[in-house]
Amino acid sequence: VSALAVADTMAYGAAGALGVVPIDLVQPASPAPLGAIDTPGHAYGVALASGTLCVADGSGGLRLYDLAEPTRPALRGAYSGHGPIRAVAVASEIAYVLDEHAGLQAVSLADPAKPTPLGEPVAIELGEALAIAGANAFATDRIGGFFSIDLTNPAAPALRQTAHLRAPGRA
Repeated sequence: VSALAVADTMAYGAAGALGVVPIDLVQPASPAPLGAIDTPGHAYGVALASGTLCVADGSGGLRLYDLAEPTRPALRGAYSGHGPIRAVAVASEIAYVLDEHAGLQAVSLADPAKPTPLGEPVAIELGEALAIAGANAFATDRIGGFFSIDLTNPAAPALRQTAHLRAPGRA
């Protein structure tokens, strides 16, 4: 499992080629996996938004699942993007995804059956990880890049700053 999202007594784990693993947390000392949700791609990341499970599913795009029955999520909608979707984070009714080819893309979740891209993506090639804090997004890529993005206008995210991360003791 490469990523987790937790809501109430359920957790959802992104489990790569296995898809998503729902985990019952009614007894937190004894978490119980409940099988797997097979996704068409490779589940890299998960996030939760108002009863919807958002899955960054690689070549399967962004997959949206209805959590009305938390132990058996039902597919609500999908967004394919320009390339594999490697990460997802949610703020309000907007999913931000890292598309391996296009970069950071805002996607409206107002109608989960028809997720809609907002504006143009911020160019980040080979995006890997994503986090949102208020009106800020922070992303990394697979070659050590770190990106700070202004989300004040979700339809027009703006790249603020980039930095190159190096492991301690390496040049």
